[in-house]
Amino acid sequence: MLTKILFTVAVIVVVLLVYQARFRPVSQAVQKAKSEVAFQHKPSRWVVYTVAGILALTSGVVYFFKWQSDNTIMTIRVISSQQEEPYTYKARQKDVKGRTFTTLDGRVVTLGDADRIELLEQ
Repeated sequence: MLTKILFTVAVIVVVLLVYQARFRPVSQAVQKAKSEVAFQHKPSRWVVYTVAGILALTSGVVYFFKWQSDNTIMTIRVISSQQEEPYTYKARQKDVKGRTFTTLDGRVVTLGDADRIELLEQ
């Protein structure tokens, strides 16, 4: 228990020493030289706006294609071992989740273990 307390106190002392050494007051000549060097390497505004525009455009395109694929209407054929004819439903791709899906008219269909489905894209 005593070693944990001593270790914690030692860590606090080291952090305080590092903080004190890092943020010492710097002379005005050194500060002026640092600020001149820092402004030389600053990118111009048009570069920043161009990169921000490209990122916004790219994310918009990715969102559009994701939305388009999620809203694709699928034809779902359910083939049951108990029925001779398969049932046919229509649902959006985003509404198909495993063995449960929601049709376009709002019905929730849950399939049994023996049922087989076929997803057909229109």
